[in-house]
Amino acid sequence: MAKEFRSSRSTPWWALPVLVLLAFVVHRQELDLSPFSDDHSAIWNSGASDIPWRSSFFRPISDLTFRTGHLISGTSVVGHRAFNVALHGLNAFLLLLLSTRVAALWGSTRRLNAAMLGALLFLVYPFHQESILWLVGRESSLGMCFVLLGLLSLMGEGAVRSRIGGSAVALFVGLLCYEGAILLPLLAFALLAFDLLQRRTPLRPLLVGYGIAGFLYFLMMRASGPAAEDAYVAAMLPEGLSGLLSNIPKVGARLFLPPSADPDIMVQRAVVLFIILVVLVVVIRRAWRNEQAERYTVLTMLLLLVLSCSVALIGGVSTRTSESDRFLYLPSAFLCGLLGLLIGHIPRTVIRLGTAVIVLILFVTLMEQEVQHWRVASAKTKRIMRELPTAPKNGTLFVSGLPDSYGGAYIFRNGFREAVALDGRSPERYVDVQEDPISGVVVHFRGVALVFGPDDRWTKWTDNGFVDH
Repeated sequence: MAKEFRSSRSTPWWALPVLVLLAFVVHRQELDLSPFSDDHSAIWNSGASDIPWRSSFFRPISDLTFRTGHLISGTSVVGHRAFNVALHGLNAFLLLLLSTRVAALWGSTRRLNAAMLGALLFLVYPFHQESILWLVGRESSLGMCFVLLGLLSLMGEGAVRSRIGGSAVALFVGLLCYEGAILLPLLAFALLAFDLLQRRTPLRPLLVGYGIAGFLYFLMMRASGPAAEDAYVAAMLPEGLSGLLSNIPKVGARLFLPPSADPDIMVQRAVVLFIILVVLVVVIRRAWRNEQAERYTVLTMLLLLVLSCSVALIGGVSTRTSESDRFLYLPSAFLCGLLGLLIGHIPRTVIRLGTAVIVLILFVTLMEQEVQHWRVASAKTKRIMRELPTAPKNGTLFVSGLPDSYGGAYIFRNGFREAVALDGRSPERYVDVQEDPISGVVVHFRGVALVFGPDDRWTKWTDNGFVDH
């Protein structure tokens, strides 16, 4: 059913500083957490050394943010994490703008209140902390930022050429940040299907604009070297149809539920969640039987939510830990926007406010549990670096037993040598190994064959600290 799209007449710019400030209030205690795993490589390589921090993906703008952060605040983790938090606040504001335009047929006050609630829920959504607290997780945040900018450009009131051009530029820049931005055209076509763009945005010029952006990105990626391209393709392909199908219930459950190491508990939670959602759908459908505009708005946001889960379905998410929750960052925005619209439609003020407060408290409580994992991982990282023995004068210190992660929060899965460099030591004299080294045996480390010789030392990390051998 077609309808005329009407964007909001005024943009609530006051909400931008408010939401950014609230993002810092929410994460003020996490600003001085240590770098995590790949963060060390990003800070040292892209920052101090001014080179891409890794070659497996082509994300030059993400690398550039680390270089820029280094020029501003050096290797200070506070400065780098402040960027992540500010970006999270900006994304909440962009979500607010998108929600107000999706709900364009609502009354102005009710529309803004519902959109603001969705933005607040997004700020404290518990299951996407990887994109905020993990410095490297900013790649998914940057990608989402340009996806939302691309959608907002199309939903603006300017000329067709400028709106399509702005969205195409957003796609190109977003891909240079994070390949998940490839979802922008899919989401734009969904808005077009729901007539939110109306005939003011013809399909053919839109396809041409996105095609040019994708082609330019492909050329730049190819020019960066075949290694980046091959790793990119391999990392994005699902492990067969069965693997893709098995990810559907995982993604659906993890959008609403915390992870659990016990699969039986996770299944029980998922069953209860499914029953609750079915009941809510029936109740909402009956309540909105004669309210066409509200149903239309909710279905639009629901479709954006479903389509935005594509990357999570391909990449997969863990139901045991919070690992890979960065894939839920974009879907969580549309989920929170949807919740804001649903709660904002409750007619009775007391019930509406009470529901909003309850959901916010629930989100904050669950977020605190997720953030605690990162605090513990940070404490472990700092202790390891504080107690790390000095390398032998004429040899190499082999280090084994370093923890991989804690509850999904990374510790030293990668980046140990760069962490040593950030600590002011000579990284070439430190080697982290998975197994205990044996004298005279070759150890392969980052493509180089090393031999544990008589001048080398071996130390192993345990819960009680390092133990020399």
